[in-house]
Amino acid sequence: MSRKTQDKLSTNIHRTEIFVETIHHDGLCAEFSVMYPISTGPASSFIWAAIIATLLYYMFYVFENTSLSVTVLCAVLLFSFVYCHFIKVHKESLLVIASSGIQYMTTYRTGRQLSLFIPIDCVQDVVINEGITMHSVIYYLVVLMKDPQNGKAKSLLPIFMKTSPRINTLREIYQGIQGILWSRKHSFSQTTIS
Repeated sequence: MSRKTQDKLSTNIHRTEIFVETIHHDGLCAEFSVMYPISTGPASSFIWAAIIATLLYYMFYVFENTSLSVTVLCAVLLFSFVYCHFIKVHKESLLVIASSGIQYMTTYRTGRQLSLFIPIDCVQDVVINEGITMHSVIYYLVVLMKDPQNGKAKSLLPIFMKTSPRINTLREIYQGIQGILWSRKHSFSQTTIS
């Protein structure tokens, strides 16, 4: 049984609109997603296509060289594909399952997805960390990972770095994650006491 608890419009640290969605599947599982809204649609694509076509027509008219125009067109198309497929992130999501672990997934504009699963034995905690740059302080969510054999801290995995939500959004996500992880620890301690 899944129920959506939040779906709100917010802004990130760069003042760009983002959607924040929280889906609770049951008491011990939730998915937190931060995504950019779908682009403005065919109008913006048409404008870019018109600009590129005008530039190509101008190049052909001035230089009277079709091979140069075709080369530039191919370069522009290749650059736009590489940009959308490898750089432009559409959505970042974090699936927290108290009994299994945490799955972090990044979805790019072309639909390509990268996912990383962290077993619950390797999760030490999830915290909000701050980074200080020359001109600002940024906050980001971090999964503290540990070595399951000796329990020592192993590494940090920053979450939601491409969508960069503001601190108030990070707090809401943090509280949801801690609620799930705390309920797991609480239920685990209750079974060991009994």
